[in-house]
Amino acid sequence: MHRLKDSELFSVHHCHTAKEVWQALRKKYEETYVGGKIYGIVGDMMSRRYVEGPDTSMMEHTCAFLADNARLADMKHDVGDTVLAMMILNSVLFAPEERWTFVEPLLNSFEEGKLEPNLVISRLVQREQTMKALASMRKQARKNRADRLGQ
Repeated sequence: MHRLKDSELFSVHHCHTAKEVWQALRKKYEETYVGGKIYGIVGDMMSRRYVEGPDTSMMEHTCAFLADNARLADMKHDVGDTVLAMMILNSVLFAPEERWTFVEPLLNSFEEGKLEPNLVISRLVQREQTMKALASMRKQARKNRADRLGQ
């Protein structure tokens, strides 16, 4: 077990878990040099995953990528449009059947030289809106059916 230095204790005094301590220390040391900052930002981008749920937003998820890439651009090391588009697309866990109906057409855009972050984001946001609308319609249909059977 590693003991923290007095200078590190201030950085972690607010943490409640080992994970929070590790993240606080990582942030403290990564901010001391550009290479560490770039490494941390790109690592966050590569490990970011979208998990669908009632409190999640595809727009917020994808905007986090854009914000991180802007931070990298400020350091003159952005990942470029194609890689950013691929990172965003890779962050969404698709059902196997969606691989062909949703992902493949976007990858074909890459072959045509048109795969850009804005295209991927707009398609993902549209997909999320469609899925939420379908879920709402199914819920209403179940409610209507239950009401009919209950009468």
